Amino acid sequence: DGSLVSRTLAVGADAIVASPAFLRDAPPLRVPGDLAGVECLCNSHLGDDTEWAFSRGAETVSVAVAGHFSANHFGTLREAAIAGAGVARLPAALVAEAIERGALVRLLEAYETIPTPLCLVYPQRRHMPYRNRVFRDFVVDWFADPVRAKRFA
Repeated sequence: DGSLVSRTLAVGADAIVASPAFLRDAPPLRVPGDLAGVECLCNSHLGDDTEWAFSRGAETVSVAVAGHFSANHFGTLREAAIAGAGVARLPAALVAEAIERGALVRLLEAYETIPTPLCLVYPQRRHMPYRNRVFRDFVVDWFADPVRAKRFA
């Protein structure tokens, strides 16, 4: 839509994670294709979340995943993964703390997920309301902080 402005704030990477308890009973997960045989947690809000794409160098591979649990909220999926419900593909920034404390384990680190841009979209107006400008400027400045930007990479 020509009346909207889209500004990329960050490019987010996803992490493939599962709890130590889930991994104790799961088969080894060494390559993306191994995910096809295990319980995966899907985001029902995303239309393509039953097809997870990975790359390593010039190689790209897609894996059809399935599971009995889906939700449309990343926080709910993170908590389900921590509880041992399955393997989840979640924003790396969202699971960083759980990985640090050992509640989740990062899987398939030799592979990268396809990066997802995080954009701020707002109406293009010459005289944008003050509260909208303040919000836009706050969000842009927040993501401009190198420490925060690094969490999304």
